[in-house]
Amino acid sequence: HRKGLLIDMVTEVFVEGEDGSAPVWRQTSGFLAKGAKLSSSADAAVAARDEDTGSLFERPEVPSDPTPMATWPVGPADIKQYADASGDKNPIHVSTLGAKAFGFPATIAHGMWSAAKILSGLEGHLPSAGRYAVEFAKPVVLPTKVAFFTEQTEDGWKLQLRKASKLETLHAIAEVSSL
Repeated sequence: HRKGLLIDMVTEVFVEGEDGSAPVWRQTSGFLAKGAKLSSSADAAVAARDEDTGSLFERPEVPSDPTPMATWPVGPADIKQYADASGDKNPIHVSTLGAKAFGFPATIAHGMWSAAKILSGLEGHLPSAGRYAVEFAKPVVLPTKVAFFTEQTEDGWKLQLRKASKLETLHAIAEVSSL
């Protein structure tokens, strides 16, 4: 990645059955180590790879219809509740001072809060078996109101979470597809 090293951590869960094991879950999480560089002893095939942006999706344009499917206010109390439920009490999410120490102007929402909030907007419309992929663009700085946009496709949904007062600010992109 142009800003450092991008590492993918792949998690797979299998269930044993009469016919062997079958995959039931696969998750890839990307992590960026800013400023990190490959060691001079790194495998030549790895060192020669092209630069990777880490993007799953093309960046969508601001929706032509500025009316979102939903808007949700989110403040520090909402994120504290999520932190308590998830156990993720990282200072960037629960402390203004902690967030500022890491370069944020105020506390920010968890990425997983955003991912879950996006899915909540499709309640009653999700397939019985599906694939969900999400990519985060910009942090949700608190307090704010976020806007949720959907586009139904042939095999699922394309989703966006944007700042409600400035739709040019994209927080996350996601897709849900049937399996």
